[in-house]
Amino acid sequence: MKSIEAYGELTEPATFTIQRLLPGPIERVWAYLTESDLRRQWMA
Repeated sequence: MKSIEAYGELTEPATFTIQRLLPGPIERVWAYLTESDLRRQWMA
């Protein structure tokens, strides 16, 4: 089992920050994060 630090960083008591480098232009990545139909495709 991986530790929590393998996935992100606890930056405040109630804040966990995850930083990833994703392939593609920021506009497309943002669309996949914010549009439910695209997010459903991506996370499937």
